[in-house]
Amino acid sequence: MTKEQQASEALKIAKETLTTIDKEKYPKRYQTQEELIKALEYGSNQKIRAEKAEKEAKKAPKKETPIKPAETSTPTNDFSPKDYLALSQAGVPADDLDEVTDFAKYKGISIAEALKTPYIQTTLKEKAEERKTADATNTGGGRRGQTKTSGKELLKKFESSSELPETDEEIEKLVELQLKQKIENSR
Repeated sequence: MTKEQQASEALKIAKETLTTIDKEKYPKRYQTQEELIKALEYGSNQKIRAEKAEKEAKKAPKKETPIKPAETSTPTNDFSPKDYLALSQAGVPADDLDEVTDFAKYKGISIAEALKTPYIQTTLKEKAEERKTADATNTGGGRRGQTKTSGKELLKKFESSSELPETDEEIEKLVELQLKQKIENSR
């Protein structure tokens, strides 16, 4: 069974379940089931729209815009050997090269002279301190992955708070569990 078939089956089951719920006796449950149906229909509609847009994008003729020679050339830095030497001796990180070169061009001075100015020296010290702080605070473990909730937990959470799960897979799983529970209760 494809995902598309599963989604349409889940929607069909959700609608059938809605017809069996007594609206006056269980208003919250009825409202939750309506919300579930709306969410499933919305997901289905979004998928249909996305597929339609993909088809139209494939059909549309591709217009190639000519690239101008000025856009293809990479920006060149007119560093002299003295500039390279000054940058390496000052230990300027690659992240700060633009700051130094922009300042030198703005003031109309060489990079070696720009490195001697109090403004650039202060800026480089501040950025170095920021990097040290960022490295020190970034020592923790990696990001935690999402935990998958079991079927029983998902059903309990839904019944207690009436909140729909966040992912489409969890919503489909919830509908299936509700259906199984309904079948078991009817026996």
